[in-house]
Amino acid sequence: MKHSLTVVLTTARANPRLRWFHDSLELERVRVLPARKGLDWPLVRGFVVDSDYSRPVSQWSSPYIGDTHFTPKPCIWSGYSRITQQDWWSKSNSLNTAIIGCETEWIAFLDDRSVILPGWLDGVAEAMEGGYAVCGGYEKRTGMRVREGVIEHGGIITATDVRIQHMESNGLANPLPHSGEWCFGCNLALPLEWCLEVNGFDETCDGISGEDTMFGLMLHNNGFPIRFDKRMMMIEDRTPDEIGPVMRRQDKGVSPNDKSHALLARLKGLKRALNEPCGWDLRKVRADVRRNKPFPEPPQVEYRDWYDGQLIKEFR
Repeated sequence: MKHSLTVVLTTARANPRLRWFHDSLELERVRVLPARKGLDWPLVRGFVVDSDYSRPVSQWSSPYIGDTHFTPKPCIWSGYSRITQQDWWSKSNSLNTAIIGCETEWIAFLDDRSVILPGWLDGVAEAMEGGYAVCGGYEKRTGMRVREGVIEHGGIITATDVRIQHMESNGLANPLPHSGEWCFGCNLALPLEWCLEVNGFDETCDGISGEDTMFGLMLHNNGFPIRFDKRMMMIEDRTPDEIGPVMRRQDKGVSPNDKSHALLARLKGLKRALNEPCGWDLRKVRADVRRNKPFPEPPQVEYRDWYDGQLIKEFR
């Protein structure tokens, strides 16, 4: 299984444009893999974690890629096991579901409604060969049109990546080593074992977000090398009329005395995710699931927000 790769896309949208993801990944396969003998396409797998429990498989499956479709594991913030009064942000839970289900040596994560550009798989393949985690860039647009994995109408650019701007304005070499704080934007790849070593994306971030940066900081705290590769570009469409309702999240307090700053203080020095409030050990959960045990349900206890003690069942 050396140099095998799972490419994960997570979504909670009614129209996640999963075909864009699959088709652009297939184009990268055709372009890159004949020249890279160490990366075998049958061991490059698409993997979707989809918060829409009712979506038919026919809406997202690809004839080219060996796809796997999961709904997120049970969680107090969203889905069937939620105790909140609506679905709240729980991306750490979705990303950890992919880590538990992954069967390849390497894993990569991408956002929904996205197209990867030529160069993305080169960046991942060189990280696999060089033994480092790699983050890629993003650009956000509205009104984008895509045909067979290629952007045929670029739409309007609404956000660009400050990391790329920093590298280019300072003449910095690519890929650029960094200490973890650049791991944001959900476009990264690394060994699955490193994900398990840090106990995944910290579910303490569910309800507020920030899971990607905290994950990068924990990788750095463990001494794992991380680089940013500007070739690994992901273009995201965020057309308001198409993205649908956004899962609720809330930062309590007033900056700098707020929950997001408290979250950073709570987690930034750790080597392993706390995964509060349930405290899951992902390696153990993964081992159990691979023995055909079901995902564990959150214990039936009174859950309170770690920040201020508010009952989580009161989150509206």
